[in-house]
Amino acid sequence: MSFFNRFTLKSKLFILSIFILGTLVSIATIGYNYVREMKKDLDALYFGSVMPITTLNGIIHIYNHDIKDRLYQDELTYDVSRSLVKVNTLWNAYIKSYKEEKELPYIDYTTKLITKNEDNLLKMMESCFQGCSVKKIKSMNLLDDIELLESAIDNLIQYENKMAKFQRHKTLTSYDSIIYKMSTMLLIIIFVVMLLSFFIFKSINATQIRLRKTTKELKISNKKLENASYTDALTSLFNRRYFNLIYDRELKRAKRAKESLCFMMLDIDYFKQYNDTYGHLEGDNALRSVSKTIKSLLKRPSDYVFRLGGEEFGVLMSDCDEKASCSIAQKINKAVLELEIPHAQSQVSQYLSISIGLVVVQASMDLDNEKLLIEADKNLYEAKASGRNSFVCSKINS
Repeated sequence: MSFFNRFTLKSKLFILSIFILGTLVSIATIGYNYVREMKKDLDALYFGSVMPITTLNGIIHIYNHDIKDRLYQDELTYDVSRSLVKVNTLWNAYIKSYKEEKELPYIDYTTKLITKNEDNLLKMMESCFQGCSVKKIKSMNLLDDIELLESAIDNLIQYENKMAKFQRHKTLTSYDSIIYKMSTMLLIIIFVVMLLSFFIFKSINATQIRLRKTTKELKISNKKLENASYTDALTSLFNRRYFNLIYDRELKRAKRAKESLCFMMLDIDYFKQYNDTYGHLEGDNALRSVSKTIKSLLKRPSDYVFRLGGEEFGVLMSDCDEKASCSIAQKINKAVLELEIPHAQSQVSQYLSISIGLVVVQASMDLDNEKLLIEADKNLYEAKASGRNSFVCSKINS
């Protein structure tokens, strides 16, 4: 298992493909060799036993039907000479086939009988053509010689039959052995292929599991990274970068839908003095508390809260009219004050407070993207000028 883990997925599949290809070639080679061996056995059975028996039977058939019948009918013609040529052809074909050492003396003996009968028949034909009677020639014991030849050939046929039975038994035994060897080899190869495939696919599966786990971790990391790039580290609110993205997107959407859009610009009153008095650590705690309070008052998915920088915040709300927007701004002023964060250097309250400038617009395609921001900043300035810890609201008719 650990061995295959060293390879890449592509390498594992390549190894498996090469092994399967090699296995198929091995099976084909083994099968080819075994078939060739079986063919040799079949050739030995057919050409070593069946064909010789057929040849010998052919010789006997010629003597019985073409020669002896003529003798019994007391007539000899040139057909006998043609029959003798056939006998010689068949016998020559027979003796050219493979013969064992113990067969050779009997082959020689039978060859002499064939030659003797051929000579006697040719002499008989010559005598007949000179006017001699066939009956008289029969006294030469020609029929006895033919019977002796047929007996010798019968012995050869019996021997060939025994060899055929032996070769058949050998072929069947060889066939069973080949089937057993091929079956065993195939089972071994299949087992090895399955075993190797098991480990390779197990390794591949482990790789895929690790890959899925890594991908999941990567997605989580990317999500965290994305959130980090859009989130203020101190307050966990959306940062200025994300504000630029959302502001542009929501403004375009409001223009297309011709919906109202509200933007608030918020600023903590006298926050520099707060930092100077209580220190930056307490200042960070105050920023976190104010951020949490503002966010708790905005429940809708379409409400966005941003830290725009320092002690400045932004709120963007879709489909919100002037009345509802002013109500939310008032709640924010009240909620921040109710935190009761001491602020000794504040000139408006003993506690930390916040000023808000908000603007509501009924968006249209003619609306200038910067107009909303400029108007909100103007209203924030007026809220500060009018004593802070308050909000100023206006409406733009685009």
